[in-house]
Amino acid sequence: MKSTSAIRTLVTGLIFYSVFTISCTHNNELPPTPYEKANQGIGGIMYDKYWSAEAKFDQNDPNIDTYKDNANFFRCKQCHAWDGLGNAGSYIGRAPSTTRPNVDGLNLYAMVQNTSADELFNAMKKSTGRRDISYDLSQYDPATDKTEGDKMPDYSQILSDAQIWDIVKFLKEGMLDVTQLYEGTYTGSYPDGTATYSNLGLASGDDVNGNVYYSANCASCHGADGLQILMDDMGVGGFARSKAYEVQHKVKFGQLGSSMVGEFDITLDEMRDLYKALADDTKFPDGGPVSFANNIQTIFTASCIFCHSGASPSAGLDLSEGNAYASISIPKYINLGTPNQSLIYTKPLSGHPGTYSATEAATVLKWIEEGALNN
Repeated sequence: MKSTSAIRTLVTGLIFYSVFTISCTHNNELPPTPYEKANQGIGGIMYDKYWSAEAKFDQNDPNIDTYKDNANFFRCKQCHAWDGLGNAGSYIGRAPSTTRPNVDGLNLYAMVQNTSADELFNAMKKSTGRRDISYDLSQYDPATDKTEGDKMPDYSQILSDAQIWDIVKFLKEGMLDVTQLYEGTYTGSYPDGTATYSNLGLASGDDVNGNVYYSANCASCHGADGLQILMDDMGVGGFARSKAYEVQHKVKFGQLGSSMVGEFDITLDEMRDLYKALADDTKFPDGGPVSFANNIQTIFTASCIFCHSGASPSAGLDLSEGNAYASISIPKYINLGTPNQSLIYTKPLSGHPGTYSATEAATVLKWIEEGALNN
């Protein structure tokens, strides 16, 4: 009897132990992998400029001036293009110069589809065959001395493992298949080829949904017709139709150095719908003269009126709506003979508390060049 009781006690204990340990195993999940923890949104920003503040890069990094001064030799997009198609896509005509290397022939998007995250990480992390951070890029010449300059930077010297994983996650999950957004026609061969874009949104895009998306996410800054902020003298529609390859990346990951942040969660279907809407050149015309009311006043309101408004505006300059044009319409602020010497253009570029972004500065200068009209 004692022997039977002891056996029963032992069996009961083993059963309890098994149930308890199995339960604990199920309640304690494995920690996330580095890839699972990575941020594809940050990775997309890094693909543009990994050293940007938006990418949370250390702005006190000892090599940051090297990256800024030789930007094209460090930006992923320079060698692989915004569309990931390399020199067979949108960058088929982007020839090298002493300030930028050759565009790579690799179709990065296609390669990524058949490469594991670990393989991509290892390829970015390795040092063999990569350009050392100490290499003097001032000696780069695409005709006579291009070998080192055309190499991928040694990112093991520059980025942390976590930062590399962010880029890998962008490549695997954030980079869009542009062939699902528009038709690209590429003629000739690199570096003298040409690229044209048509059929934005393709047959499956829904312009009604695209206009809803634009109204909710874009119109407040770009205006209902897309002309409130001009880019290369074009509104949103004109820019999208001429640079379809770039728009998709800027929409999803933002325009660095501006107030335009990325729509990290936009889906391929939503992007296609947006492209379909922007294909309408009546609703979204190519461009036009810079409007003081729609373009310049918007910049002043966003960047200047915290000092230049009210009963005692700074320097006596009132840039609030309804007062701005009269305040600046004097030779002190606008030089129609030499527009780029106009104080209203130069002052916010020289350490002034309120500063223009590159796009805003270009818009202000173009407005002055066009006669500084009260339009």
